[in-house]
Amino acid sequence: MPDLPPRRRTLIVLLSWAHARGHLVQVGCGFHSGVRYYVPDDLIRLFGDVDVQSLERKMKCSRCGRGDNMEVDLRLPSAAERQRMTIRRLVDIRVKRIPVWRDDAPHNSDP
Repeated sequence: MPDLPPRRRTLIVLLSWAHARGHLVQVGCGFHSGVRYYVPDDLIRLFGDVDVQSLERKMKCSRCGRGDNMEVDLRLPSAAERQRMTIRRLVDIRVKRIPVWRDDAPHNSDP
């Protein structure tokens, strides 16, 4: 009988669970060394109450604009660490309005 690989246990953690326990969401781009920290409640307003790992596919780097190599993790910082962190807060959600046009051909009403 062939050896089967061990089953991977996947833990699904929702943003609401992380917010209730005081976690921060750590997001980093694989192409840059910097990371950013977000409050889960702000991300809930933007993406809904989704799994934390699904944010890797939904977020883009604010520096290079790429979204194919994002790394997302939860962080529970101590009080001393939290004072040194710069936390990104959601101020406003803007929707870009793009007009869609159609060309109507003139109607010939020759009798």
